[in-house]
Amino acid sequence: MKKILLAKLLFASVVVYAQQTGPQTLGQLDESPAGSKILDYIETANEGNAVNEAWIRKLFSPKLINAAGMDVLKEMTENSSKTEGRLVIYEANRLGMFEYKLKVKTTESGWFDMVFTFEENDPYRIVGITMDSAEKGSSAKKPIFPNG
Repeated sequence: MKKILLAKLLFASVVVYAQQTGPQTLGQLDESPAGSKILDYIETANEGNAVNEAWIRKLFSPKLINAAGMDVLKEMTENSSKTEGRLVIYEANRLGMFEYKLKVKTTESGWFDMVFTFEENDPYRIVGITMDSAEKGSSAKKPIFPNG
């Protein structure tokens, strides 16, 4: 009986994990603790306004803050709209429990692949962001966010 129960629990865990990976809708991003941080970051970066230390600490892990520095993270967020233009998400894929890959178009520089990596425990803050030029754009006709 214990073996059957363990097998059912393991199968249920695999099913839940499989449902959470892959393409994500705006609703799925907004409902997940990590995905909502992506949306908060994109929205704030697009506004180009000054960010405060409390906002940085809410979104970014202490490890990343210590490695990169508070000033670098503030500058990166505040200057994003000035250097790249608005970031518009066309595709969002959850690669694993703690990693998302986005296909983003900027108003100034074209298509990029952005990868966000998160802490493995609550509150799931950002531990890494990469942004690389994409070889090709998205096949999606409409953006997910903003105005998705």
